[in-house]
Amino acid sequence: MTLLTRRAIAAILDNSLVAAILIPWYLKFAEPGADGVLELHGWAAIVFVLFPLLYFPIAEGLTGQTLFKMAFGIKAVALRGREPSIWTSFKRHLIDPADYFLFGIVAIMTSRKSSLGQRLGDMVAKSVVVLENQEDEVSRPQQLETPQTPAEHVPQSGVQPGKPYALRRTLAFIIDYTVYFLLLFGTTALFGKTDPAGGKSLTGWLGFLSMFGWWFVVIILPEATLGYTLGKGTFSLRVISLKPNRPGWLVTIIRHIFDLIELCMFGGLVSVILIKTSALHQRIGDLAAGSTVVHDDR
Repeated sequence: MTLLTRRAIAAILDNSLVAAILIPWYLKFAEPGADGVLELHGWAAIVFVLFPLLYFPIAEGLTGQTLFKMAFGIKAVALRGREPSIWTSFKRHLIDPADYFLFGIVAIMTSRKSSLGQRLGDMVAKSVVVLENQEDEVSRPQQLETPQTPAEHVPQSGVQPGKPYALRRTLAFIIDYTVYFLLLFGTTALFGKTDPAGGKSLTGWLGFLSMFGWWFVVIILPEATLGYTLGKGTFSLRVISLKPNRPGWLVTIIRHIFDLIELCMFGGLVSVILIKTSALHQRIGDLAAGSTVVHDDR
């Protein structure tokens, strides 16, 4: 059984255990509210909220293992020192809603793509999950806590990590999609049909072509052919594939298929966290496509 499979099954069983405790608790202590919906109040509500928040950090913080991590022989390890801490584990699980988005596909994908097998929570907390009997074979913490930068992986490309870099990527994204929506709304104003409420909308093939046609023109076409969009060009950024030096059509499409998913995850906050904490400053779309964004002195 692979490490990833063990992690997935352990996570499902640990969360099922928490649910098996909280559901009966809710049914026993909840009282009907004004609208008839069962609600928890006072100490019962506090216990209901605190139990899942404390179970994982305390269990992993003391031993590196929850009940089912122990059963499957895996352990969470902090990169800065072998022993985990309650604070490290708390940060790992603070990102759980994003990791478990779309039934855990985000966690599975990032674990498979990251060099240390880290999910989003691991990247934020600077931790990794290893097989219990291979704990001593993991690279030294001093090596692990200083991952390679994009410049080291891609020699002729520079990157400026930190606040300016993440801010520039965010602003470039905003510019690109502002242009996209302006073109889409303009097309709707010119060719849309008036609905009963007095507004205009595009339907049928015209709506489909406008939505995806402008997306192709504004986002996909320039990035696949030039390596940058209007927004990225404004901030001297360029997308590169980690294999060939230009992203190409497939890499570009895969990157941007995840745009909507990433926006739905706390308004893009998870993407910003990933850009600042992952070894190659990759958001989820980059991890899926095998790409990253670098500074370009053109």
